[in-house]
Amino acid sequence: MLLVSVALPIQIEGGFDKVADDSRSFLVNLEGFDSEQGLEINTYVEPIEPYNSGILPGDYGIAAGQCVNYVRNITGFEGSGNANTWTRYINYDKPVVGSIVVMALGPNGHIGEVIYIDYENRRMLVESRNLHGLYIVSQDWFDIDDDTILGYKLI
Repeated sequence: MLLVSVALPIQIEGGFDKVADDSRSFLVNLEGFDSEQGLEINTYVEPIEPYNSGILPGDYGIAAGQCVNYVRNITGFEGSGNANTWTRYINYDKPVVGSIVVMALGPNGHIGEVIYIDYENRRMLVESRNLHGLYIVSQDWFDIDDDTILGYKLI
């Protein structure tokens, strides 16, 4: 058996949270594994279908349904202001799973959480809200070298 840990947000009633140690662990059965043939691990991740998040804690006024409040809820980071002001929080220049990506998309910018990195294809999967409409949560692929990426906030 092989113990594998992955960092994933979990959905709880009324919003999103992370498990206490920020990871999930599971056992992989390697019975019958042939060490001479090697181990092939399928790392392809299929994004979820976009869905309406409904109202989350902090969804009021102009923040309602926007990316900033969603990211605050799923990451626990208490940043404030429109996404285009989050450049003040940038503290890293490379994507890391669990980090917040700050992007120059739209008139007010955009932020989301990096949930997966596909190093082979130089892309990352970002979970965010309001990229496809108010209150709509989606997971979208972005090239790591995308010109709209301003930087990352490690949490």
